[in-house]
Amino acid sequence: MKTKEDVKEFINNHQGKSYSYYFVSVYALKKREIDLENIKQGNIQPMKVDRKKYPKSYTVLDIETTGFSKENDQILQISALRVRDNKIVDTFNTYVYTKEINFSKSAFEVNGITYKDVENAPKMDEALTNFFNFLDFEGKFNNEVFLGYNVKFDLEFINEKSPRKLSNKYFDVLKLAQRKIPYHPTKLPDYKLITVSKFYNFNFNWHNGLEDCKACFEVYQKLKNE
Repeated sequence: MKTKEDVKEFINNHQGKSYSYYFVSVYALKKREIDLENIKQGNIQPMKVDRKKYPKSYTVLDIETTGFSKENDQILQISALRVRDNKIVDTFNTYVYTKEINFSKSAFEVNGITYKDVENAPKMDEALTNFFNFLDFEGKFNNEVFLGYNVKFDLEFINEKSPRKLSNKYFDVLKLAQRKIPYHPTKLPDYKLITVSKFYNFNFNWHNGLEDCKACFEVYQKLKNE
């Protein structure tokens, strides 16, 4: 319902119905309109979760990039874990080709990825196609929940580079960590994935996409049982 005329027409067509029916119906129609627009535009939505019913089946996602700008920087690696009933059942991992000129010393210091790692990797279109094929495995692509550490960044970055948009709900493990673990100046001076993982005595090959996914998965399993 986009105009006053639409509302008036709705009222005329539903004379005799209760006000609660009217308002619920308007809400439902408006929500459907918003949902359809989100799918069209690739507007991802945070997942509202009952704290006693955390997601058990989802895709853990992590990407590595040449920088933080969705418009100007490039994806170097896409990694994912398919989780069903709290168990990892499949993995996806690919480097993504980008020109050597796009590499910077600061990016290498963060992710350790060099031009040699990506020079023979699939180009962006092929890498994204492979990634979406991984997501489509069960034919329920739009219903898949994404889980990750500040995962909104990863999803928005992919949407910037892909003609096919992600509009799926997501669950941010970073926010869960901030809510569950009290800050401590020495034991937990920040909420980076590496810091929280070490807080729980997990050790991984940091800032490799697939290893970050595994770390995020383990941290999530720990946090939701706190």
